[in-house]
Amino acid sequence: MTRYIRSIAIATTLALALGAALAQAASKPKSKGSYYSQNPYVEIAVSKSLKSVMLYVNCSSSGTSYWYSPPIPLRHGAFSYDKPALVDASTGPPTTTTVLFTGQFKNGEFRGKVHIAGSACPEKGYTTRYSTGGGGSTG
Repeated sequence: MTRYIRSIAIATTLALALGAALAQAASKPKSKGSYYSQNPYVEIAVSKSLKSVMLYVNCSSSGTSYWYSPPIPLRHGAFSYDKPALVDASTGPPTTTTVLFTGQFKNGEFRGKVHIAGSACPEKGYTTRYSTGGGGSTG
């Protein structure tokens, strides 16, 4: 009887430890991790220190507009960028316009909104997935 109780106690302890480890792993982004969304096409690259992110958005609705961010602070799993920026276009010269990009990391993914003002890119929500290959090339 004592062995049975000890076995149950050990199994319960291991299950709780595994659950806590999984919960902790999903509560913050991976160091040097890459997270992406297909529609809209968004990529979020997390710094090694987990203190900043670099962002990329590509809007290909009518005439592609795309933007690469400078490093943006990541605080408590969240970031926000709402500033004028130089936005590249596949047709024509780059233009300066306001880029709005927000995100919050929760349950293993970033969720937020992105908008490039003055372009054909409407404000749109996104949910990312972790990418093992970078560049959104693989899931």
